[in-house]
Amino acid sequence: MNRTTFLKVAICFLSVLTVYSCKKNNNSPSVVYDQTKLSDLFSDLKSTPQSFTVTAGAAQTILGAGAPKSHFMPTHLKDASGNVITSGTINIS
Repeated sequence: MNRTTFLKVAICFLSVLTVYSCKKNNNSPSVVYDQTKLSDLFSDLKSTPQSFTVTAGAAQTILGAGAPKSHFMPTHLKDASGNVITSGTINIS
């Protein structure tokens, strides 16, 4: 065997050995998170619900607190059956 072939085989062998020697031991217990602590962690990120009234059948743009903007075209508002609401006022919260 010439020297370059030997080096290639040695590098492949060391690569395979390195990959298989880095396997993690799966004997560790599973992690269980306390749901109340997670809720406390994210409680400051909650925002106060907002309410808006729009007129159905007309293009509307509402601007919420903190600048979220929502656009409603005349065909965007639908009832539970999927029918477009074309008249009246809609309360959005």
